[in-house]
Amino acid sequence: MSDTVRINITVSKKLISELKKHVKKGEVSNFFEEAVEERLKTESCENAWKKLLEMPPMFEEIKDPEEWIREIRRTDDKRLKNNFYAK
Repeated sequence: MSDTVRINITVSKKLISELKKHVKKGEVSNFFEEAVEERLKTESCENAWKKLLEMPPMFEEIKDPEEWIREIRRTDDKRLKNNFYAK
């Protein structure tokens, strides 16, 4: 049994005209499938970002994220140098 299904869709004449200029005959189904897959991925990512942005802040105690990251890196650099020379 095939994993594909035949469907009927309605699109504008203008879209079909443009499609024929860019897609070879026999590749239209693949073109539509790839376009729909890409759109679904995009919408899925957008929905995930919306949900993430709706969440409460995770690190409220961090007032300046850039400085916080710099401090972690400075501390990590010191730790790595100490471990490297300790061997």
